[in-house]
Amino acid sequence: MNATITPHIRTEPIATLVYDRDTLAIVSASERAAASLGYSRDELLALCLAELHPVDDASNALSVLRSASGPIRLGAQPGPPWRLARRDGSIAEVEIESDQIEPAGRACRFLIWQERRDTDAHDPAELEAFELRSVLVDSCASAVSHARAKRIGLDVDLAPDLPEWVLGQPERLHTALEQLVHAAIAATAEGGVAICVRLRGSTRNGALVRIEVSDTGLGVEPAIVANAANADVRTDAHAHASSALGRASELFASLGATVESQREPELGSFVWVDVPLRISRFTRAPSRDQEALAELRAAA
Repeated sequence: MNATITPHIRTEPIATLVYDRDTLAIVSASERAAASLGYSRDELLALCLAELHPVDDASNALSVLRSASGPIRLGAQPGPPWRLARRDGSIAEVEIESDQIEPAGRACRFLIWQERRDTDAHDPAELEAFELRSVLVDSCASAVSHARAKRIGLDVDLAPDLPEWVLGQPERLHTALEQLVHAAIAATAEGGVAICVRLRGSTRNGALVRIEVSDTGLGVEPAIVANAANADVRTDAHAHASSALGRASELFASLGATVESQREPELGSFVWVDVPLRISRFTRAPSRDQEALAELRAAA
């Protein structure tokens, strides 16, 4: 039925769909609409309009789209954007246009949209859906050879209740943690380095993930953490650690997190950072991160 109602919609060059005004079922859609929200066209056609809106917006949004009797345009600047939920749980801020259409006598409306770009604001990096444990394992794995070269231990513990898929900047998180671990290894002459990642708190849409890096050697002094970006405070012994920690601190800051530390004489140092992440609805077959973590522990 979908293919015969509006056969031209599929090849429309802009994001377009047609929905039943009474049931809000999606009866036709363009390939561009499906791709812009992360679906295949068949997947999109199996949904209703309610599933394309964030939970917090759905009631008001659907009321507007169901009751409109003529052409409407919403989300245009300088007003607030219209929000659509992508398949992975991220939010697309868009401008929409909608009007009545009656294919085969059916009471429908078409909806077209384009992503809104604010020209007067800093354009933040795009958020991606990613598997958190895989990024954490890969980051720690890159430090194995460094620990081996210094003949110190490396232990990794990822809590079982970490969220599976999150929204954020995976490459930046990967590099930030990698640099943090390398800083601890560089400042540890003997003993070992332990990495612990656990869930500190969560809400329906977000999670606060704590990353802890501790060592049983000399460790990274709090003064270095506090002044990591200042070359003047570096000593010969901690030059590498300070450089790596400075990069880590800057990257974590761009993720909305701050590196903190404490040090106990003869016990080592403890560095931690709380990273805010958004929960993603994206799901996929389980990865082999548990196997990779076991291999990492064995190698370390």
